[in-house]
Amino acid sequence: MAHNLQEKVTQITKAALDHDRWLAAEVAKHEEASKRHPAAYHRKVVRFSKLMPLFVLGMIFLTVALLVATTLLLLSRQIRGSVVLYVLVFAGFFLYAILRSIFFKIPAPQGISVSRADAPELWALIDGATKATGAPLPKEVLIDLDLNASAVQRRAWGLFGPVKSTLILGLPLMASLTKDEFDFVVAHEFGHFAGEPGANGGEVYWQYKAMENLQASIDDGFGRLVFGKFLQWYFPRFQSLSFVLRRQQEYEADAAAARLAGASQLKGLLRLALAAVRMDECYESWTTMITSGRPKPASQTRDLMAALNVPASWDKERSALRALLTSPTTYADTHPSYRDRAGALGVEVAELEESLEAARQPIKVTAATIYLDKCLPKLTPGFDEVYLLNWESAQDRATEAEDRIRELEVNAKTVDEQVELAMTKLGSRLISEPEAFNQVQELTVRHPENALAHLALGRLLADRIDEAGEHHMRKAMELNPDFTEAAVDAIGGLRARLGRHDFEDLKEASFQHHARQSLIEEETMTVGLDTAFVPHQLSDDDLTTLRKIVVLYPLRGAYVFGKRLSSGKVVNYLLVIPKGIAISQNKGVNVLNKMITEHPELPDVAPFAATEKFGAWEKKLRAIPGAQIMP
Repeated sequence: MAHNLQEKVTQITKAALDHDRWLAAEVAKHEEASKRHPAAYHRKVVRFSKLMPLFVLGMIFLTVALLVATTLLLLSRQIRGSVVLYVLVFAGFFLYAILRSIFFKIPAPQGISVSRADAPELWALIDGATKATGAPLPKEVLIDLDLNASAVQRRAWGLFGPVKSTLILGLPLMASLTKDEFDFVVAHEFGHFAGEPGANGGEVYWQYKAMENLQASIDDGFGRLVFGKFLQWYFPRFQSLSFVLRRQQEYEADAAAARLAGASQLKGLLRLALAAVRMDECYESWTTMITSGRPKPASQTRDLMAALNVPASWDKERSALRALLTSPTTYADTHPSYRDRAGALGVEVAELEESLEAARQPIKVTAATIYLDKCLPKLTPGFDEVYLLNWESAQDRATEAEDRIRELEVNAKTVDEQVELAMTKLGSRLISEPEAFNQVQELTVRHPENALAHLALGRLLADRIDEAGEHHMRKAMELNPDFTEAAVDAIGGLRARLGRHDFEDLKEASFQHHARQSLIEEETMTVGLDTAFVPHQLSDDDLTTLRKIVVLYPLRGAYVFGKRLSSGKVVNYLLVIPKGIAISQNKGVNVLNKMITEHPELPDVAPFAATEKFGAWEKKLRAIPGAQIMP
């Protein structure tokens, strides 16, 4: 069985890699076409982007036409009423599926709104940017706590309706940049919609985002029935065809920003790379305050803003800058690399490297001070409330960690528990990083086949930007495939900080992992009377807890049993047989599942309800030793 599982994983992984290569080849082909005949390429993208709305309108027209034709035939008595009923029900559900899929709601962006009265200098900058770039004026400006800025456009009803534009500016971003650097960032966001190519390009971009949201919204059977095959054909082609235009938009947005603020202000991205390191160090300092029982800062918002203007560890900042400056332009993202963006604006690499030391120096007056001076007293309390919730959650986690440490200090017997104890103590600042490193390293040497020890040691080495960390994380993946996702992310981050950007092998490992997990999940969810069951692997205490849960329902019986998956793992199931219709497959099982998750001491147990052939289920399950737990 394990052999068959691996064969399927290999097939799915190959298909995913082939799709990636196809997409890269298609993008390269369109890139070449856009250079040879830019106007023709642009027209092709715009025409292709209209296919989706036309398909939707065509499906609606055909469905309505069917309803009208059926009604007319009924009135003329050319068909029987029962046939009409079937047609009307089918067409009604079909039309409902179409409307439900296309009129989805995109969540509103979050943040604190600032008006013209709140921030007149900021709105003056926005007015100037819209005039200079020809972009529409945003309906709203939000300030949030991200190290980012974005211009968001949402249609009122999914693929249709009026568009609302929102500019979102991160307070940490504003606190990390000079006025001119921030002006460049704002102009870049508006540059996405500037000029004739940009105007249509903006429409294509939001059409692409709508496709992403549409794919996420058709999770029911009817939605897939209407749009599944078409989207399967259309979306990859639209993705590859529009990719070049969306990347061109990035260059156009930079060019618009350079005209407004000057090309040299692109160096603000260097400061943002440093700001990410400084934010992490600020959060680390807060964790230390929590674990040591010290009171929180009077205003965490102002504490963070101050920390963003103070140089952090040079090793960490240097690795962040190295990752930014060495990152290549790839087909994985429409954003060009930093070097290519600078080159397009005529900024030399040598000039960028000369800016590194200047980027580390404190800014006398930040963009946040200039543009938000009047409304900072309004913003700070709201953001402090957000940070307070995070602080209180962190305090709860610290208390849980202390309890877990006390428990492990008494009962840690397995290697996994000893690794957990060392890493939990490090997270609680009860031991230093070198002490944790030495303990985990010793455990790895003594137990070379322990996956968790290798993963922990690999992460500690990655934090030191030591390439030896990759070896240990690969070993962890080999020993326990469940660690693949965590290991791949950590290896990718380590390589980037070392100035390496070869990620193909990591992509393949990630594809394999997701394929394996998907197949195992599918196998786990497949349970029937023809399934070969085995005894469960639960303790007496686990069974007592489950009995307390199922006794709340009027049931004919409840059974616990296992199923051995292709991977060799045994999954535990709880099957309930209702009295009449006391419990439904969906609502009742969801309640059961929620109650089970409220008992974290329970191992994984998948509940489901028998909806037919109750006698056959009872006969099959009573033959399994220890399966029946009720009555």
